[in-house]
Formats: sequence, structure tokens, C-alpha cells
Amino acid sequence: MATPATATPVKEIAGLVADVRRVAATQVTLPLAWRVAQLRGVQRLVEENGDALFAALSKDLSINEFWGRGVELQSVLLEVKDALKHVASWMKPAAASTPLINLPASSSVVPQPFGVALIISPWNYPVSLVLSPLVAALAAGNAVVIKPSEISAHTAAALTELLPKYVDPAAVRIVNGEVPETTELLRQRFDVIMYTGCTAVGKIVMRAAAEHLTPCILELGGKCPVVLAADADLKEAAQRIAWAKWTLNMGQTCISPDYVMVAGPGAAETEARFVAELKGAVEAFYGAEPRESADVSRIVSARHTERLAAVLADGTGVTEVVCGGAATVDVGARYIAPTVLRCDGFGAKAFEEEIFGPILPVVQVASVDAAVAHVNEGEKPLALYVYSRSKATCDDVLARTSSGGACVNDCAMHTHTHLPFGGVGASGMGAVSAACAACAAYAARAAAAAAAAAAAAAAAAAAAVVAAAAAPAVTSTVHVSVTTLISPQSYTPFLRHCSTTASSASMPFLTTAACCASPRGGATRPCASRPTPRASCCGWPASAASTRRRS
Repeated sequence: MATPATATPVKEIAGLVADVRRVAATQVTLPLAWRVAQLRGVQRLVEENGDALFAALSKDLSINEFWGRGVELQSVLLEVKDALKHVASWMKPAAASTPLINLPASSSVVPQPFGVALIISPWNYPVSLVLSPLVAALAAGNAVVIKPSEISAHTAAALTELLPKYVDPAAVRIVNGEVPETTELLRQRFDVIMYTGCTAVGKIVMRAAAEHLTPCILELGGKCPVVLAADADLKEAAQRIAWAKWTLNMGQTCISPDYVMVAGPGAAETEARFVAELKGAVEAFYGAEPRESADVSRIVSARHTERLAAVLADGTGVTEVVCGGAATVDVGARYIAPTVLRCDGFGAKAFEEEIFGPILPVVQVASVDAAVAHVNEGEKPLALYVYSRSKATCDDVLARTSSGGACVNDCAMHTHTHLPFGGVGASGMGAVSAACAACAAYAARAAAAAAAAAAAAAAAAAAAVVAAAAAPAVTSTVHVSVTTLISPQSYTPFLRHCSTTASSASMPFLTTAACCASPRGGATRPCASRPTPRASCCGWPASAASTRRRS
């Protein structure tokens, strides 16, 4: 595993995909026993090769122990555990209400795998963003082709060597390479494509998928803003933002806080106090010399280090370098210290595009309204963070903005298996929590069992569909995950269901079919899932997160 993986010959890619499609056509991937065996294989891969995977991650990204083992590896095991717990129930048809005109039919919704899934993973989480989507695809009964990132080459090599030993090598194949290999791969027909990465490449993936009308799950990025109100707990905010920005891979995370807007009356004084707390948090977390800290990762490549150095070299709009800065850049070592910039307005180079590195600009805005207006002027971010002691302020920011996910008085903590995850608009589309289907199936079965309430249940379900389609957003609070990924449920192509229970493990790779049992005839529309209730998990407004539902 010491050397990067060899690129797959371009001329072999079409045949490789055809082989996987033939395997899927045999339906070997459909039985529960096969799915469970593959999930347990992924579980054993991680458990038995943790040291080897961490070593590969360290060569690619010089990562810290917490991120490498705690985030990259343990998150996969949690996904597997959840999938094993629920996969049997995910496979079961769900009874659905039958309109009077179709009686004496019985109706149901049958989960079905898409078929052959393509997973294209990024370099910043090169284990979890290969294996977690793989867990989802396998639990749903798909055959899979994986394209690991060539930038995290050692991790790609490790997975290429290990995966065939633990999962069905005929149904799960890996293609390695750079642009030519990926281009050829995208020319092939797949039944669903999941891509994680930048928006520009996401557009390329969508254009290629459109040739075959292939649905896409795109987890992209964007500039994730922090709205810091004057009444926020500045010390707590500084510590939580610092942890999310720098401990989590030195800003090389799609949900990393990209910039901070200090909003409201007395913004100048609040900003001064906040950047002082932020500088203190950097020193407390990483020491006087962050370069020596085991918790400070490196930039993935010299090219990306040079890109970030160019941001620091342009001092336009920067009034103060609070810590870090251009003096700490070491391209050869792929290092830049945690950097805080005080900026006068949004004219600095750091505001031009997603930073994706250890630079955090801080800017004053006149009010929370001004902060909301700035967010809404740009593309919808993958995540949004708001800090305030006022529940009304937090609710107001969430209600008037649109983002893939959001946290109140915290950062990056909404990415867990009980909430959907994904983007909206330029920050992504396509994923949905398995919980929504699980809840919908449970509700439908309960309605079918309660014959006396069948008519009322059908009417309520129809009303729920109409109401959800009319509402632009519904926010429920439990750690703020806001997702707008397309529903895999074929009967609701324009309605996205979200839930705060169960896992997002398998549903993005599932399609569903409405069917009826012969001879009672007639397909019917299934019930919509129930709206998610508002609940608090970490003490509102101290720390909370939510799932938004959009039509």
C-alpha cells in the first residue's frame, strides 16, 4: 500500500462497467443475505485494517489522530451498524392506502435498487466518502463502480487492494486514474451517480449523466457563512468555530466555516472581542507554534498550498492579520498556519470563492438583516451557522435563508446518521435520509392496519402532500441539517421527505415502485411521511440543528 494505485487503462473501462452491469442483471445483489454479507465485509475491512488506512491517510494529508480514526474510520463503522440494524426493514414493501374507486385493490410501495451505482469520491475524506456511500449502495442492493480521488493516491491504493478481499469483487469494482479515466467512466451508462466534490466538476458530472438521463446525488460545497450576533457567547463561539475550521482538516472540509459576519449594534467592539477570543482558541488548541501540533493537518498538495498563498498575498480589504498569515506559508511542507483575517467589507480575495483551507476572514455587517441579505445574494451554501443567545434571532436567520445544513451555536455537528445531509442549488442535490422512507412506510402500514381510520388517513396523507408541495421550506430543530436532495421515491419526484430518526444510509440508492396485488388491481399513491416535529437535543438555543424540507 506504500505506492499510489496504477491507473485503470482507459480502453478497459467500458468493459469493466459492462461486467458490473451483467452481475447486476443476475440479481445476485438483491437478497438480504448478500447485502448483509457485503455490509459485514466493509465492517471487517475497517476493523482489521485501521492502522493501514490511517497510514495511507497520513501520507496523503498528514492528518491528526482524531480526524483519521475518529472521523474517517469510525463514521464508516457507525454507518454499517445502522445499515445492518435497518436493512431488512428497508427492503419490506410498505402498505399504502387505496382510494374507494380502486377497491377491492390492495396497494403497496416496493423498494427497489437502482441497479449499478457510480461513486466518485473526493480527496479530503478519501476513506469515509468512499465507504459510507458504498454502505448505502450495498444496503440498497446495488452493484457499484468506485472512482477514488487520484489526489489522495495512497488511500486510493489501499482501498483498491483491500476492497476485493472483503466485498463481492464482481459486484464492486474500482477505477483509478485522473481526468481521462474519469471522462471515459462518465461516458458509460449508470443507474445512479453519487459525486462529492466541487461545484464546477459537479456540473460536468451532471452533463454526462444527462446523456443517459441518470439521476445524480451531488454533495458539493460553497462558502459556508457564520452569522455572529452581538449577544452571542463569544468565547464559546470562538472555540467551536476554531475546532470546526482547523481541527477538522485545516478547513479542507465542505462544511467548514468559510467566513464570519459579526452583526448588529456595536459590531466593531464585538468583532475586536471575538477575534481576540479566536486567537486565544488557536493558541489553546494548537500551541504557540501550530506547525508542531499533532492536531494541525497539512494542505493536500503544493498546488492547493500555492492557491491559498495567493489569497494571503493579496492584502486588498484586509485590515489586520490576527494570526497566521502569509509569513507562515511553506509550499514544500504544504503548511499554512491557522489564519484569521479582519476585513473591511467583502472586497478581499478571501471572499471571491470557497477558501477550502485554514484561512478565516472576519467582517462586520450592520445588522443580522444585512448578514441574511448577504447570504441570500450568493449561491446557497452547504452549511450555515448562527450564534446568538436569542431564539428569535436564530429562528429568524434560519427562516430567511436557504442552505444545505445549519447549526445554531455550533459548527459541523449536524452531520450524523439521524439527519439527512446534502446541499441545495449549487451546493448539491440528490440525497435523502432513509428515515423519511422508514417513517413513511411505518405510517402507511399503520394506516392500512387501522381499517376504521383508512379514509381519514388517506385524506390526511393527500393534504400533507399538497401542503408540503406548497411550502417553500419547513424547518425542524434537532441539529441543523438542511438537505434538498432529490427524492429517490419515484412517486414523489418533486417532493423531498426528511426525518430526524434512523439513518441516511440506503435511500439515495433506492427507487420505489407503487404496485398492487392481483387480482385486486390498481396502483395507488402512497402516503406522505409526517412532518418532523420540533425538538431540542443539546439545549435550545445553546446548540441545535435542524432538517429542512423543501418542495
